[in-house]
Amino acid sequence: MSAIACAGTNFDLKTPKKSTKLIKKYFIFLVLAIFDKFKGKNFKIISYSIDKKSDEKAWIQSSKNDNIRWLNISNLEGSDDLISNQFQVSSYPTSFLINTKGMIEKVFIGYNPNSNEIEKEIEKLLK
Repeated sequence: MSAIACAGTNFDLKTPKKSTKLIKKYFIFLVLAIFDKFKGKNFKIISYSIDKKSDEKAWIQSSKNDNIRWLNISNLEGSDDLISNQFQVSSYPTSFLINTKGMIEKVFIGYNPNSNEIEKEIEKLLK
């Protein structure tokens, strides 16, 4: 399972990394707050975009406009792609909290601006 980053580099989602990850499909305001809160800790955010190849330039430009400072990837195949299907994404935003062994710890569907559930779950994993 691989995708490309906005910078044009390939990224393999199966490659184990030694940090806790939050893979977002896709809500920018929540991600900005989480990024700032956990920056510098053993934590990474990966955004996965469901854009199509025909929208690649707009995806890259909107990533710059939204000040995305974490890894932002896509396979540019739209919403019915291999990665979305493999992760069984049925609505947006969907977030996956993945531990340092590459296992999904928790799935968050939707967004509640009055909840800090995602942050609490990240803090548990980082302890």
